Formats: sequence, C-alpha cells, structure tokens
Amino acid sequence: MSRVLVIGRGMAGVAAALEARAAGAEVTVVGAAPGATAFCGGVVWPESERDDGPPSGALQGLFLACPKDARCTDGWGELREARLAQPAQAAGVLNPRAATRGVAVVGFRGAPQIQDAEGVAGALRAKGLNAQARELDLSLTTSEARRSPFEWATALDSRAELDRFARALARIARGDDLLLLPPILGINPESFAGLSARSSSRIGELVASQQSVPGLRLTRALDARLERAGCQVVAGTVASLVKGRAQLLSDQRATEPLHFDGAILATGRYLGGGVRRQGVFSEPVANLPLALASGKPIDANEPIERLVGDGPGQSAPAFELGVSVDWEQHPVDADGRALPWLWAAGSIIAGPERGLAFALRTGSAAGRAAA
Repeated sequence: MSRVLVIGRGMAGVAAALEARAAGAEVTVVGAAPGATAFCGGVVWPESERDDGPPSGALQGLFLACPKDARCTDGWGELREARLAQPAQAAGVLNPRAATRGVAVVGFRGAPQIQDAEGVAGALRAKGLNAQARELDLSLTTSEARRSPFEWATALDSRAELDRFARALARIARGDDLLLLPPILGINPESFAGLSARSSSRIGELVASQQSVPGLRLTRALDARLERAGCQVVAGTVASLVKGRAQLLSDQRATEPLHFDGAILATGRYLGGGVRRQGVFSEPVANLPLALASGKPIDANEPIERLVGDGPGQSAPAFELGVSVDWEQHPVDADGRALPWLWAAGSIIAGPERGLAFALRTGSAAGRAAA
C-alpha cells in the first residue's frame, strides 16, 4: 500500500486525499485550516469552457449538478451560471427564460441586515423575473435581531428553531415557485433537507458573499468525508519537505518526521499559506521557486507595489503567483527539473484564480496519480 501525504485541507487537498484513498493508498492530510475554501459562496462556477461533470466518488452528494439553462442568484440579485452547487443553492436556481408564478425573496422583519430582500427582488424584476420581497415575521427578541448569519445558521441546526422557521415560512408562502432565503440555512447540511421537508413550497438559498455560512458548511462536510474515508488528519503545518520525508509542526513544536511515497502540495496561496510575503515572496513548504501565470519566474525581492495593479480591474500579478508544474502536475524546482515524487493541486499552481472547479479537477488528478 502506497503512503500519500496531502498538505492542505481545502477543496483541492480533500479531493486529492479522497481519490488517493479510493485507489487504496494510506493517506495522511496535514493542514492548520481550510484556507480559501471556507470563503466560497456555496457553488462551483464553470472553469472557462471546461465541464468535467459532477464530482465522482466520495465527493458525491456535497454538490448537485446545475441545469445548463439555470442560474444561481447572489445577494445583489445577479444571475450567474453555476456548474455545481450545494443542495441549498441548487434548490434555488432560476431559469430567466421560463414563466414562473413568482419568486419570493425573503427578508427578516426586525433584522434587515440579514438580507436586502427588496434590493434583490428589484434586481430580479429588472431581469424580467416575477419577483417580490416578503418579510418573515419570527417575532424576534432583541438578542435574536442582532444575530449574525453564522449565529442564525447554528440556531437552525436545532429542531425547535427549524420548526419555528418552517411555520413562519408557511405564513408568507402564496403559491410561489420559489422562496429565496439568505445563506443561513444551517451549518449541518441536513438542516436544509429538514426545512425543505417541512415546507410545502420550494425553498432555496442565495449564493453567499464572503465570509459565508455555505463555506463553513462545506469545510465541515469535507472534514467529515475525510474521517469517513479513513484518512488520518493532522492539525499542523509542514515546516520542510524533501523526497520521502516531511517535518511537521504541531502547536509550534516539531513532531517525529513523517515518511511517504508521494506527496501532494495543495496549500493554496495567501489565505492557505502556500505563498508567503514576509520581506520576500516564498513557497514555504518545499522551497520551490514562484512564477507568474506565463511561467516567468518572479524575483523574490520584487516590491509588491509593482504586482498589485494600478486600480480596479487592472492586472494584479501578485494574485497569479504560484509554482510552475509540468503536464503531470509535478512542480518544477529552481533548476527547472520536475519533482516526480511531488504533485501540486489547486491555487498553488501559478495562474489566475480559478476557483473550486480547478481545485476539484487538479486535486482529483493528483490524488489518483500519487496513489
């Protein structure tokens, strides 16, 4: 049985770990935090023109495939095509070309900060949809009115709160095709299923902006999948990585070296710690050189002011920095040689930010290859 080390607990790392485990490898995942995956809005946007279909294996059920003609709605009322969505967002997709009895955008009476229902409904009407704002009256106490989205999501993981919420929804439903709710429908994925079962109307969740309940929901679900698959998860960081051996730090203390046959670098960029800027730019795990999307190496001492663009919409090379890889996703070292024992996955690979679709694809491929 091969031993695979995965460095990173975000979408790319978990996809790699689950694929390697499914192929029969002994898998250890090291990560201090889930990184940028925790900030996702709940959906997987199409990756350029590429469409690899629904995720396979142990990732099935976390996302549902979205119809080609359907669009997800965000908190500003913008419609955008999604390839995959968490069940709560998949239930809320809209077809702008189809006639509907109506879409009710749900706000909270006494807690307008949770969702701008009128603003979202107005944006949808401008796109030709029959959308109206509705106020959910939960007779909020003072403390409830101050709840954050995360506090609402935690509350809705309880059966009593879910029952109360379902009763209030029933009072405002008027034969609509869809009730669009803010992205607060539970940290536990089963909470949305429970609320749907209690409602006679179709309910769905808006795509979240960062920092999001769906992002936290996803990271908790990914951790659960790793445990269920039998992967060993170590909370910590990799201080150094060479062929066959990794030195781990846990609680800032060195542990016994970890030995492996193949390793996968899925450390992300700035949020995940895959790229650091502490005086100079660096890749801190395997000491790999960093490059731009074009493959051009970056001077580690380059002033960051030259790499962030002159204004909104301008090119920002600092957010394309990553490691260069060959066609098999092996990182290239400072001498231009591919490292056959190491694979890279996700946004640590140099190039523009490509989101969860790229993380899924490259993570799955790296996991299969490493195993």
